[in-house]
Amino acid sequence: MASAVIRRGAQGDRWKAELPDGSSFFIPPDLVLEFRLHAGMELDQETLESLCNRCEEYALRSKALELLSRREHSRKELKIKLLQRKLDPDIIDRILDDMEASGYLDDRRFASLWVSQRLRKKPEGMLKLSAALASKGVSREVIQEVLQDVDTDQALSRAAEALSRRSGMTDEKLISALMRRGFTYPQVKAWLMRARS
Repeated sequence: MASAVIRRGAQGDRWKAELPDGSSFFIPPDLVLEFRLHAGMELDQETLESLCNRCEEYALRSKALELLSRREHSRKELKIKLLQRKLDPDIIDRILDDMEASGYLDDRRFASLWVSQRLRKKPEGMLKLSAALASKGVSREVIQEVLQDVDTDQALSRAAEALSRRSGMTDEKLISALMRRGFTYPQVKAWLMRARS
């Protein structure tokens, strides 16, 4: 007994599998070719399950690429977004592995871009940048590699300039504000001494 029948969509350019309960799902063109489907073909349960798994994987890969086309993501960020779709974590991991191997997903590239954008918009110190990257799932090794190229003095100067524009900003308040942005006390004190001399 067939568990699904393959039909062409109303306009002839889309394919769908109709299930005995009256429900149906669309099949991507690549999978029509892969499974050698044709109109009126009846699928047994095993083939249907295989087709469903491949359709799920195809949809998941498409969603991952869509998210990456909007902006870079760390692997952890992308995995969390895909898990929210209630899909199989093993399939998600396999797809993310493939995307890393093909260069679509790269934590090092993500971290580098994220840090450069962050330093342009709101300069912060290494402590805060490192913690933020770690929360996004970037490894310590990659964080250290990306942050070694950051000019801390320049970031500190830019942050201090922005904060100094606020009215009533005393040296003590400036030091506290810069430390909240992830700069260490010795860094801030040394910068302040150079700036005041």
